[in-house]
Amino acid sequence: MDSVATKRVNDTSAENSHYPSSTTDSDSPQVSEPKRVRMDPSVDGQDAMSSAAPAGELGKVLHVRNMPLDVTEPELIAIGAKYGPVANTLLLHNKGQGFIEMEQLDAAKNLLAASEANPQFIRGRRVYFQPSNHVQLKRNEQHHGGAAASGSHSGNNDSSFEPKPVLRVEIHNVLYVVTLDVLHQIFSKFGNVLRIITFNKNNLFQAFIQYADLNSAKNAKSSLDGQSIYTGCCQLRIFYSRLDELNVRFNNDKCRDYTNPNLPTGDNTPFGAAANTAGAAGGRIGNYGGNAYGGYQAGAQQGGYGGPAGYSAGPAAGVFGGNNAVNAGAYGAAAGNNARNIILVSNLNDQHVTPDILFMIIGTYADVHRVKILYNKKDTALVQVTDSQQAQTAIHNLNMQTFYGKEMRLSLSKHNAVALPRSGSEESAFELTKEYINSPLHRFKVPNSKNFANICPPIDTLHVSNIPDNYPEADLVAEFGKYAPVVLFRLFPNNHKMGVVKFGSTDEAMQALVHMNNFKIGPTNYLRVSFSKVSAT
Repeated sequence: MDSVATKRVNDTSAENSHYPSSTTDSDSPQVSEPKRVRMDPSVDGQDAMSSAAPAGELGKVLHVRNMPLDVTEPELIAIGAKYGPVANTLLLHNKGQGFIEMEQLDAAKNLLAASEANPQFIRGRRVYFQPSNHVQLKRNEQHHGGAAASGSHSGNNDSSFEPKPVLRVEIHNVLYVVTLDVLHQIFSKFGNVLRIITFNKNNLFQAFIQYADLNSAKNAKSSLDGQSIYTGCCQLRIFYSRLDELNVRFNNDKCRDYTNPNLPTGDNTPFGAAANTAGAAGGRIGNYGGNAYGGYQAGAQQGGYGGPAGYSAGPAAGVFGGNNAVNAGAYGAAAGNNARNIILVSNLNDQHVTPDILFMIIGTYADVHRVKILYNKKDTALVQVTDSQQAQTAIHNLNMQTFYGKEMRLSLSKHNAVALPRSGSEESAFELTKEYINSPLHRFKVPNSKNFANICPPIDTLHVSNIPDNYPEADLVAEFGKYAPVVLFRLFPNNHKMGVVKFGSTDEAMQALVHMNNFKIGPTNYLRVSFSKVSAT
């Protein structure tokens, strides 16, 4: 174990964000036109970058290739946002290439290293990152100023508001239904959404969206500001709110606290009934949910949520373009209840994956109630979790992740429940199907638990807590090393009960997590293991 670093240094992943409560957000900032990035013309008529970086030095700009020809900026930013704030992007349309600029050099380094250890995918297509010769993507400020001046709204923009994890979102030119779940699907691509409140003000449909951290809010704002949910309508204008935190008292079709699913609905209408109504196949949606959205007329014939085509029968792609279009079954009838809380997991390594292992890895993002590995197809399993939101969180973070050498596929299942084996079934049936509803290892049972704010995508570094005092570091490294070679181990200098363990790949870190979480390390100590926010260096 001499090769393993055991220095005690700080790790920012241990820090949790805490935001003071506030209750009002009056005097909303005036709207300016969305920022537009324009590069100086260069080779082949494409937009170009600034001056070249010194040879051999990695800058904050990375070149990206092998993307889908119709890739969108949100799809690229969603990958970069896992490793830090994204400053800018540039897509070379019809070439499948582009550039991404991170705000911090360390974030660019982490993204590059992670993409080599753990392949990144857009719509099932592996994309490749490599250093760029350019130091930054230039913004044409003159063009930007002209765009702002030509806006239909006057007054100051939102520059006077300091960035906060709470965004205020305006939806302009609303021609089709924009539900709370639609907003959640769009904005959750950039980080963990904690709460959403929708409302009408000055005849304008708006929403407050609270993220778990500031970086996620920054990435969502920079990526989505000025985008349209559907082509030609439902344009998003995004501002930082003056609120520090949202106070949600009810879970219904107007507001939702994703950290506390047990809140009352606040009225006599079953939570999610409006979405269920909108989910009916075909027909004209009309005035969605009575007066829920202030009388906005949806007017989508056979669109929105009807039939398996998702949005394809309704308005054109917009933010939901290409393969990112919403599958009709994922929303609508699923909103607000436990429908669609079954995850279909396929392409598993059936030589290693068991119900207990699936419980641990999916349990990092959702409270697992039951796991069933299919008897005649043992590389496929059904996993039942608490609700549809937790199912979506698990899918978002684990789909296409390499686990025991194979890329897992996660999607919502059409099943309504995972059935336990009948009495008298073969013994193997009980080995393949297990119930965990009363497990003490559920991470999200407690409302407002800090675990909601610390959901991180899989990376090569694990955060470890509940380490006994004076426990030998070499012994801890040896325990983790039973499942994969440990590259680096650190204890936090101000709290030796916590530390980070780095492995050679994300796959190895995932394997170590499922075996070492809840590992008994002392008479009364059980390790708590999750993914770190950053890759240890």
